[in-house]
Amino acid sequence: TIDDQLLQRILQATEHPSALDAFTSIMLSPRTELTFDEMLRAIRCPVCMAYGRDDPWVTRAWGHRLKRQLPEAQYLELAPAGHCPHHEAPAAVNNIIRTWVTAVEQGQHREHDLLQAGARVEYVESDGQVIEVTCQDVLPRTDIERWDYAQWKLSKAVAQVSSRAAAMFSKQQQGESASS
Repeated sequence: TIDDQLLQRILQATEHPSALDAFTSIMLSPRTELTFDEMLRAIRCPVCMAYGRDDPWVTRAWGHRLKRQLPEAQYLELAPAGHCPHHEAPAAVNNIIRTWVTAVEQGQHREHDLLQAGARVEYVESDGQVIEVTCQDVLPRTDIERWDYAQWKLSKAVAQVSSRAAAMFSKQQQGESASS
């Protein structure tokens, strides 16, 4: 939710002496060589994503894409928290990181209570704010999420058909060259 407090935090950050340099480096940085989905396919380690449910800039669909590409990944939503949960809810994020790292080190990251779909825990920040952390199953809930899911399913189906067609064509080519 965009409120006066969030706007004040954003404006305060723009007054930092390095703010212009940081903003410029982000806006003018070159595009990556890999897409988001290609980067996800390259990951070979346990993943835990902590997402601010009230993020006004990045939709939950990105978390859903991560979870579809990496079904073993944990997807946690924090509320209330927005684009910078590490800043908005530091106690909750620190607890998540501590829990996740300990669970991974002990080989328990698939069994930990917090990391089961539907699990919910609350953390109290130093200012008294209660942050709810929920482990999500990432079922599409909004039209955007349903659209993104449908596109993903369609692209997987197209890739499978293309792969089969290429294999059939290759077999046909081999058969023709063997008979000549």
